Amino acid sequence: MFDIIHKQKEIDLSKDIISSCWISRKTNQKLIFNNYFEITKLPAGIWLSGGDRKLITKLVSSIRNAKEVICLSTYIFSSIEIKDALIEASNRGVRVYLITASNKHLKSLPEEDDNFNKRMYQEMSLLFQEMQGIVKIRTSENFHTKFLIIDPNINELSKGYLLTANIDTKGLKGRKIDGKYRVNQEICVSLNKQEISDLFKQFCLGFWELSKEESKSDGFFPINHQFKQNYQFNSLLINSPNNKSLKNEIINLISKTKGNLYICTYGISNDNEIYDLIISELEKNRKIFILTRPRNSKMKDLVTLSHKGAVIYGHHDIHAKIVISEESNILLGLVMTANIEKINFESSFETGKILNPNQAKTILNVVKTWIKNFPLELKCNIKRSQLNEEVLVWDSIRENLVTKTVISEKVEDLESEYATSIFNYKNHEISHSKLKIPREDSEIFQKVIFKYIVKPPIKPVDAKLELENDKIEKIKSKKIKNNFSVFSLNGKKFLVVKNEDELKKAKTHAERYNAKIVTLEKYIRRVE
Repeated sequence: MFDIIHKQKEIDLSKDIISSCWISRKTNQKLIFNNYFEITKLPAGIWLSGGDRKLITKLVSSIRNAKEVICLSTYIFSSIEIKDALIEASNRGVRVYLITASNKHLKSLPEEDDNFNKRMYQEMSLLFQEMQGIVKIRTSENFHTKFLIIDPNINELSKGYLLTANIDTKGLKGRKIDGKYRVNQEICVSLNKQEISDLFKQFCLGFWELSKEESKSDGFFPINHQFKQNYQFNSLLINSPNNKSLKNEIINLISKTKGNLYICTYGISNDNEIYDLIISELEKNRKIFILTRPRNSKMKDLVTLSHKGAVIYGHHDIHAKIVISEESNILLGLVMTANIEKINFESSFETGKILNPNQAKTILNVVKTWIKNFPLELKCNIKRSQLNEEVLVWDSIRENLVTKTVISEKVEDLESEYATSIFNYKNHEISHSKLKIPREDSEIFQKVIFKYIVKPPIKPVDAKLELENDKIEKIKSKKIKNNFSVFSLNGKKFLVVKNEDELKKAKTHAERYNAKIVTLEKYIRRVE
């Protein structure tokens, strides 16, 4: 009997480069319920979204305490709790106004949130139907700002809140999506009296001049505006058709500071001046940290920023919009509703607030906590050996992100190898051309191990018996007993042996018949 030989070849891919991918970070994901704070303790006037409900409780409480007027602005509206509070306020005589993006806009254009789906649209439509005739609703596809104003004309009672969150459940307190609790990373800041006055002017600008449709009891209808007024803003930052103070202040903040720069944004693209300025600052070796959401449409521009030196952290639910410069003990920053994209600074209706030193310090600490706990980091030109668990790989050809599992050792079982010679078959090695790296559709391999077994050469299946074993053959007038069976195929002859002990004797017979020495599968012993 012949033994089979177990062999393997290894191809080390650990030093191969992945051009761009989001790598998993080891962080405390158990704290996601309160946005990575075990107990959310923030100074008065600043709130985070999260399961502790502090943000939504504050908003609902303020609405319930309103005496005369409530002005609300949001891109998306789907919070049942806020809806109920608004209807309750209206029923007790408070005038309630809402500006938001139109139903038509939400149907026809790409959603702001990648997880915004048909169910969300249906929820929003139902809420609008409940509020029609009770809440005065006007819409425009450009309304993107998020804020709440309570009694702006009653000085001692007026309250104002600027949010990065939409008035929707996921943005304010979180919700279960596909069985998993998810909450956006969001910030809300309270406003002082001057800022409330500015915000009310902005609301009036949107409601009376920029809105396109108005909600009636039987649907939304176009508006023919007659009202025009020249609004002057003294403290808040605005983006509107005639006011670009928000963009100008961001440019001023970045260009006139030199410290570490922290940017939180849902989206960032290369089609605007601020992106160009960020590139310029990176080329000066400025340290810039960007917290954003991994999305196909923004990946090319994020990869460029990463190549330039930006440190980029990712989270599938980041939605806050923050810019803070940290230089020695000086902090300058702002919170806003705009993403860093052309549309937000050209046509969107947006709001921003310059942070005072205490607010900037608090919010920077929030951002640094997020940095510690965000589950993803964008890496370019990274070795496979540096990857672990699961990664999001950027396919620059198809322009999409692909989730892949990192496999430290991929084992491929190959077909049996039959040696060419039976005498040294144990030393046979597989041809390198047969070692094909498997497709990596959903995996990334750091090493591929090819396992195979080597067998001695065997008789071809179609070979015909030419000379039986033990047959007396007359060769050169001599009678010679043939100890081996001989087969032939296509002019070639094959002499069959049963074990290695027969090889020496078989060699003489093989030379006589010009035959190749082989064996049969039944004479090969499998050794595990």
